[in-house]
Amino acid sequence: MFYTYVLRSKKDDKLYTGATEDLRERFRLHNNGKVFSTKGRGPFELIYYEACGSSKDAFMREKYLKSGPGKRFLKNRLKRSLPLTGFTLIEVLIYSALFSLMMVGMLGGVYMVIQSANQSNARLLVDDEANFVLRKMNWALTGVSSINVPTAGSTGPTLNVIKTGVGAVRFRLNSENIEIDTGSGYIPLDTDNVIAASLSFEHIPASGNQPAAIMATFYLNDVFYETTKYIRK
Repeated sequence: MFYTYVLRSKKDDKLYTGATEDLRERFRLHNNGKVFSTKGRGPFELIYYEACGSSKDAFMREKYLKSGPGKRFLKNRLKRSLPLTGFTLIEVLIYSALFSLMMVGMLGGVYMVIQSANQSNARLLVDDEANFVLRKMNWALTGVSSINVPTAGSTGPTLNVIKTGVGAVRFRLNSENIEIDTGSGYIPLDTDNVIAASLSFEHIPASGNQPAAIMATFYLNDVFYETTKYIRK
C-alpha cells in the first residue's frame, strides 16, 4: 500500500505534500529533519492522507495535489474534514469522565428498576400468602354456631370456633407459621417463604342490632394484615 500525504509545519504553517510506502516512518523522518525538502521546517502535523494501490498512483496523486486545482480541492476538503491530530489528553479525560458519569447514571437507573421490580414481586408473594390465610379465616367464620376462644370482649393469640357441618376449627401461631386445625391436627397455612408474627383475634361482642364479630390481625414479613368477620347465625 502506498500513500499520498499532506503535512503542515507548526513553525510557519506551510503545507508540504509527498508520497511514500511507509507513512508512519516517513512522518517520523520529516519530524527528525531527515527529509531534505522539509529540513528545518519541523515539527509537522499530518493533516491529510490518501491510500493508493501503487507507487505510480501515489506519485500522480502527489503531483495533482501540488497543482492549482489540487490545492483548491485540498483546501475545500480540509474545511469539511476533522483534524487528524486526535484528541488532547484533557479532552480524553473530559470525555472519559462524561462517559463514566453517563454509564453510572444508566447502571444506577437499571439497578433501581431491577430493585423496584424485585421488591414488587416480593410484596406480591407476601400478599398472595396473606390472602390465602385471610380466605381460610373467612371460611372458618362463615356458618359459625359458637365462638369458644376468645371469649366475648377479649383478645387472644388463638381462635376456636364451632363451624356448622365441620365441627371445631382452630387457628394459632406456631413459631413463624399460622396454622389451622379442622380435626386432623394443625397444618401451616403459610410457607417458609414468609415469617408470620403477632397473630391476634379480638372477639367483638354483639351490640344492639350489630352481631358479634371476630377481628383477626397478623404480620407476614413485617407487613400488617387484618380482617373483620361478623358472625350471623
